[in-house]
Formats: sequence, structure tokens, C-alpha cells
Amino acid sequence: MRGTMQGPGHAALCELNYTPQEPDGSIDISKALQVNTEFDLSRQFWAYLVKKGAIRDPQSFVHSVPHMSFVRGLENRTFLKKRFEALSAHPLYYGMEYSEDKKQIGEWIPLVMEGRNASDVVTATRMVTGTVAESVSAGRTPWARLVWPLAALLLLVVICGGAVWWFAKLPGQMLS
Repeated sequence: MRGTMQGPGHAALCELNYTPQEPDGSIDISKALQVNTEFDLSRQFWAYLVKKGAIRDPQSFVHSVPHMSFVRGLENRTFLKKRFEALSAHPLYYGMEYSEDKKQIGEWIPLVMEGRNASDVVTATRMVTGTVAESVSAGRTPWARLVWPLAALLLLVVICGGAVWWFAKLPGQMLS
């Protein structure tokens, strides 16, 4: 992977900073839900562009990659378990897996587990449905200079509470 986009480039599947623990011990998943929803809008937009022929090869920048969170220690295990319980209760995180089993974690992320001390307390979560979008803002492909500003506009409109129809058309095409 050469790099990921900031903002619409991920779905908040493994970023622990989007799920802070509150003083009462609960996990606030609101930021993770917001980021996940924004990324889903990006994926819908890219699917629309593929359907309309504006993107010919989506596999050139969007890839399916399992996403994992890995922690060490009992305190971090407690946090990750609470995070898993909070996220997996939401439909956007259906299918998230949790494991404290070193053998299972070793199958998921063998290089991380290789040579690890047997007494280490380790815990991981995994979403096999993760997606990575390579940086399109860097202009690596000719259409990137068109797509990135439009995708950013779409997200800006949604975030600001405006109507998506403000973003009315691509050159030569109408949004339906």
C-alpha cells in the first residue's frame, strides 16, 4: 500500500483513537460511526462513478484488506473487549471478530506474533471486510484530479447537513 487517504480513505474499523473510553468506563463509538458512514458514502460515490464509466479500474485504488486492532496487557485487553462489544452491537460493524487466543491471533497476524513471549497478554479484533483506498489526491491516475475534489465536496455537503443534490453533475453526466 502506497498510502491511504485521510478522511474518506478508511472506515474506522481498527483505529482505537476513534473510540475513547469515557470516565465511567463506557466506550464512545460516535466518532467511529461518523467516519464509517462517511467512508460508506465514498464507496457509494465510487460505485456510481464506476457505473457511469468515469472510473474504469476501481481495483487500481480500492482494495479489500482485513483490518485488525492488536493490544498487549490486561488493561488494554479490557478496553479492546469493551470496544468490541460496543462496535459489534452496531450493524456497521457486523462480523467483527474478537480473540484472546494466541494461536488464533497468530493465524490472523503471524508476523506480529512471531517470537512473542509466551507470557504476553495479547488481544485482537478483526474485520475481514475492511477496505483500503489508496491516495487519489496525489494524482497518480488521470481521473484522480477530478475524483478527489468531487468526493471531498460530496462529503463536505453531507457533513455540513446540506443536500447531496448540490453536487449535481460530472462533466457530461447527471447524477441520478
